[in-house]
Amino acid sequence: MGGSLPGGDDREVKECNLATEMAGWLGSAAIIVGYAHNWDKLTYFVLNASGGVALMGYSFKRKVYQPFLLNAVWTGISIYRFISDTI
Repeated sequence: MGGSLPGGDDREVKECNLATEMAGWLGSAAIIVGYAHNWDKLTYFVLNASGGVALMGYSFKRKVYQPFLLNAVWTGISIYRFISDTI
C-alpha cells in the first residue's frame, strides 16, 4: 500500500512510463531515419507521420504542449504533402 499512486500500483505506473518513453524515442528515431535516406514517398510519409504522432503522444502525456503543437503541425504538413503529391 505504501508508495502506491492513485489509479494504479507502482508496477502499472512504471510500465506506463516505459511505454511513454519508448514512444518518444521511437518517434524521434522515425523522423531522423526519414531524413537520413532518400526514401520513396510512402516510406517517407509513414516515418514522418508515425514519428510525429508518437511524439505528440509523448508530449501530451508529459504535459509539454509546445512540442505537442510542433508535432501536430509537422504531422499535418506531412499528411497534406503526401495527399497533394498523390493526387
